[in-house]
Amino acid sequence: MSVQHIVLAKFRNDEPEEAKEQVFEKLSQLLRGVPSIRDFHVGLPILPGGARGFDFGMTLRFENVDGFFEYVQHANHEKIIKYLQPIVKDSIAYPIESTPQSKL
Repeated sequence: MSVQHIVLAKFRNDEPEEAKEQVFEKLSQLLRGVPSIRDFHVGLPILPGGARGFDFGMTLRFENVDGFFEYVQHANHEKIIKYLQPIVKDSIAYPIESTPQSKL
């Protein structure tokens, strides 16, 4: 079973616009360096009114739970946390184990 890791985050109110613009590039660079990540997406909500104040999100996909925990222990995961701490005021991380669904 694969694992989907969903993260939503809110910028600090005083965060400069240029720092916000660099987030996706920096996160993508760090995520590419983690071998257990099968694919990832980082971006803005397409329905901001439905995002409950979250400014951006990312989804990471892993082949299995072991791959997820490899990411959690990877040096780049710690770099991501250290990078985001000063610019994010709130976040939620929600990893789920998922099974392939047949087409309806």
